[in-house]
Parts: sequence; structure tokens; C-alpha cells
Amino acid sequence: MDIKEVINKARAHLKECDAILVEASEKANGIYFEVGYAKALGKKVMIIHKKGTEASFLESAGDVSIEYEDFEDLRKKLEGIKF
Repeated sequence: MDIKEVINKARAHLKECDAILVEASEKANGIYFEVGYAKALGKKVMIIHKKGTEASFLESAGDVSIEYEDFEDLRKKLEGIKF
């Protein structure tokens, strides 16, 4: 699959969803595109990242941002989230 196909699939999926959950503990170029496109479409964006990792730009773009220590901590924090 070439990059054009990947982008077209991502755009189609983003148009269909209500919100996206972005794991930002590791950098990936596609995340920036997906967050920006989701915001442009008026979708809700939740950013999660492991404590000690840098997610500053993405955190500012998210409607909700969660820093977690481990998966149990993340699970507990996600339970109380409402968009």
C-alpha cells in the first residue's frame, strides 16, 4: 500500500468516527496528520502518553490528555472520562 492509499484510508475512517484515541508515548509522523485532520473535522481527540514521555504539541491539540504510569493507572483514569 502506498502513502496515498494510507492517507485516503485514514481520512475515510476519521470521517466516520466520533472521536479518536491517540497513544503518543512514541513519535510517529502519522499521528500529527490524524490529530490535525480529526480536529479539522470537529472530532473529539484524546491524547494518552506514558509518564516521562514528551507529548507537548499533541497534548495541546487534544480535548482530553492523560499521562499514565502503567496500564492499570491508564484504565482507572479512562473510567472517569466523558466527552
